[in-house]
Amino acid sequence: MLASVSSVINEVGLPAVVAALVSGGILGYFTLSRDREAARRGWLDTALRSFYGPVSAKLELILQTSEAMRLERERETMPRGVDAWQSAYELKLVQSNIKTQNEIAEIIESNLHYVVDPALRDAAISFLRDATLDQWRREAQGMEPLETGVVMFPNKAVGRPLFHNLVLKASEELGNEFRQLSGATRRSIRVGP
Repeated sequence: MLASVSSVINEVGLPAVVAALVSGGILGYFTLSRDREAARRGWLDTALRSFYGPVSAKLELILQTSEAMRLERERETMPRGVDAWQSAYELKLVQSNIKTQNEIAEIIESNLHYVVDPALRDAAISFLRDATLDQWRREAQGMEPLETGVVMFPNKAVGRPLFHNLVLKASEELGNEFRQLSGATRRSIRVGP
């Protein structure tokens, strides 16, 4: 083996052998780096599709539909309880919010492993705990799927809870990283035909 290495050095020269070793090392480094980027991009894509995207969209849906209902009630001119359809309408919103809350809980249960931020993980677990307790409470009161009872809405705008804010922040940060790794910040992306 030593004789063959020395014969190669004699034939091509020491500078060529050093250049080959250096370029091989550099290419290996860039290949490894590219593979790491591809793995990270794949993980981000899955995390955004499986957890961050659906959870942030569903939390925003609950917030915006509840706020729209509050604004409608604010503009209401009839005394409370006059219209039966209004109560049915409000009940539908509550049922929709409960359904969405349960969907979020399912997403958290099956995709919590995508949450790396400890504060977001704690908030997600708290959301899951509260959703479970709410479900048990409704079942114990025989109100599943909430067919009776009084519907209460806040009188003033309600902001996003901590969990919602943390999900939005993480989703934005991970989305930016995904776009950067995908090259979306360096070139325009064509959408549609």
